[in-house]
Amino acid sequence: MLIKIKPIQNWTSNDFVGYFKREYDRRYDLDMQIEHVKDCTIMKRIVSKFRKHDKPKTTVLKFIDWVFEEYSSRKEFTTPLTIGFLAYWVDEFLQLKTEDRKKKKAKPVELSKETVTWLEEQKQEYNKEDQNV
Repeated sequence: MLIKIKPIQNWTSNDFVGYFKREYDRRYDLDMQIEHVKDCTIMKRIVSKFRKHDKPKTTVLKFIDWVFEEYSSRKEFTTPLTIGFLAYWVDEFLQLKTEDRKKKKAKPVELSKETVTWLEEQKQEYNKEDQNV
């Protein structure tokens, strides 16, 4: 019997979910149950994120293997590894860590002495009004 192997560049989210399941079953000697709608949807988002960053689909396989290694080395995880964990670690694998997230967060503003004085006066007035009520 001739088995035709699909090139990784033609893989769909279903193929990547199948790879994850095979690795899970092999590494943990368990039969992981797949929820195709949910798991394939998550995987599709993961694959599209790699595509968005111009990464080939072979990088998704490396990412899945990396997650298995990271998961087993981190003691804080007590729940089973799921495809949802993959979505959690995509940015870390792509090294889109806190630098990108920091840019999106508001930075604290340093207030002038005049503004600080004015705010303190306003606070005192507010406290006086609050006590009179």
